[in-house]
Amino acid sequence: MKKLLSKEDTQLKIIFVGMIFVLLAVLIPLYVISHYNFMSMDDVAYAAEAIQIWKESHSVLQLFASIITYCQSFWQEWAGIVTAQGLLILIMGPFVENSYYMSTYITLTCFIVSELFLFLVILIRIFHADFFRSAIISICIISLQILLTPYPNEAFYWICGAVSYTCPYSEAMLLCGMLVLLYCRP
Repeated sequence: MKKLLSKEDTQLKIIFVGMIFVLLAVLIPLYVISHYNFMSMDDVAYAAEAIQIWKESHSVLQLFASIITYCQSFWQEWAGIVTAQGLLILIMGPFVENSYYMSTYITLTCFIVSELFLFLVILIRIFHADFFRSAIISICIISLQILLTPYPNEAFYWICGAVSYTCPYSEAMLLCGMLVLLYCRP
């Protein structure tokens, strides 16, 4: 019996390692493509004033003052997503002008980590599955979610969509996982 269990455990570990390679095969091209990413018109418009102020003054206080002013006008003229837009201006503006690809790294990694955490917690705490089976199932689901995203350019590459939609989704998944950890004892 022990020999049978150890053989099954070995097979599960091999499948687990294989699934990690599958996830990497899905992610590596997406990360490589992100290096060709650039700011779109919305991004340039949101960050233009902040970039100009930073180039002229290099003053963090003036930069934050302009961001607050922009957010107030954005609130009154367009929509109430002030915090996200202020964060976008700060991120896209003067500090990462040539590093726009980093938004994909941040967004996609947050998405993967939060989903993996949620699925592992649910499968282990609620369904009492072992780690390797839970990880295999989780990686399969995450890989399919990434591959079947209807608009990957907006979900992972366009920072306005990523910060406004994918990041809050990831935060919600982390919160759900923490709630399961809190309320479902092993």
